[in-house]
Amino acid sequence: MTRNLTPVATVHAAIAAYRAMDARHRVALNTYTDEDGDIPENAMPAYNEARFTYALEADEHLHAVMSELTDAFGLPTGQPVTVLGAWYRKFEVTQPPHPQSLTAPTTNGLAARPSCRAAHREKNS
Repeated sequence: MTRNLTPVATVHAAIAAYRAMDARHRVALNTYTDEDGDIPENAMPAYNEARFTYALEADEHLHAVMSELTDAFGLPTGQPVTVLGAWYRKFEVTQPPHPQSLTAPTTNGLAARPSCRAAHREKNS
């Protein structure tokens, strides 16, 4: 996301980026299914590995979006902020500060947390 977007445009860009990522994940996961839409037993390990990889990417994306929204709406970092949810329920959320050394830019301008993916790769090497 671009840093000079309005808060509403930042939300719209976050939603569009999430939808694109989700669609890409669904298309990729569909390659593991048979003609009935089921996952054959022999494809299950690869399917689960792909799901795990996509979950890590979604986690990284969520952290990047939270950071972008925090910046766009001027929310304090490290302090709880009460937000209104569905049915007027209130939730306290805290956006921790993310030092630059822990984040890396990605091609779409969002910050990513490479540590989760790197740890997974090392574990499975």
